[in-house]
Amino acid sequence: MKKLFYLCIITIIASTATANAQDFKTPVEYLQFITSENDKLNNQVWQYTKAVAHDKRPKKIEKTRKLLVVQIQNSREKIKKAASYNNDDTYKNQFIEFLNIYENVINNDYAKIVDMKEIAEQSYDYMEAYILMQEQVDKKLETALDSINKSQGVFAKKYDVTLLEGKETKLAKKMKISNDVFKHKNSTYLPFFKANFQESELVVSLSSNNVGEIQQKASTLLLFANEGLDTLAQIKPYQNDTSLLKATKDVLLFYKDEAEVQIPIMIDFLLLNDKIEKMGKAIENKKPKDRTKEEIEEYNNLIKDVNKQVAAYNKTNDVLNKERSRLLQQWESTSNNFLSQHIPKN
Repeated sequence: MKKLFYLCIITIIASTATANAQDFKTPVEYLQFITSENDKLNNQVWQYTKAVAHDKRPKKIEKTRKLLVVQIQNSREKIKKAASYNNDDTYKNQFIEFLNIYENVINNDYAKIVDMKEIAEQSYDYMEAYILMQEQVDKKLETALDSINKSQGVFAKKYDVTLLEGKETKLAKKMKISNDVFKHKNSTYLPFFKANFQESELVVSLSSNNVGEIQQKASTLLLFANEGLDTLAQIKPYQNDTSLLKATKDVLLFYKDEAEVQIPIMIDFLLLNDKIEKMGKAIENKKPKDRTKEEIEEYNNLIKDVNKQVAAYNKTNDVLNKERSRLLQQWESTSNNFLSQHIPKN
């Protein structure tokens, strides 16, 4: 099952500046210079975000990530070489430090996330850690960004510059939309994965014919399916789009029915099959003269029952396999379509 992680998108407070008398031009130009570099950075972040959302080619996504790193480096060098206003490097240095943090996140923290992605599907704990790591990285960026916004305000106040929050730009709106879309998608993914992983464990145990193990895994699947359904009930649709919630709910309802209804039927067959195997061996171990008419009749009747039920068992198993495949494909398609539909393409 494919997974996507999203990049926390940065936007420095959109503002215009005015100052008193002769102090007007220089501090305003200084702020506008740094803001222009931030705009370039945000534009490149947007290219990366679009690639993650709409492009399924890993090479294309990696290319846009590298271009983002180059933009960070270029902006940092340009700001470093630029003159400071009034020999005051405070805001400039803090912005450079922010870019350092951002580059480290892109090159190192997200590299760790990519590495974690390779093992995330091996267990629910790994997947939970993988998603938590994304949230922690995003929080690191948000904290750094908050510091820069505060520094901008300090600079403006120090040099008698009034910052007027402007209207949200088209790019900022698209960035906000993208973050909200990814967050909604991720909110449905963990309950889906938790049940999906457990169901895959159950499927493996079915081939072992270990009834105790099958019962235990089915019981856990039922628990996870119900937990997931409860979680989904608390999630509001995104922009009245219930498609992802519905697709996830359909999968969880399938798992619930499988664990609660279908598996017990299959277990009954396995128990019957086990019983006839044991009875057959017991009869074979007896000398012909010691075999009673009653036990032979019971054995023959059991064979008849098994022959009747084996077709039903195989049919049930086939129906489950087909329905499982259909629902998982539907979930994958819905997830991709949800991103494609709600994240702007331009």
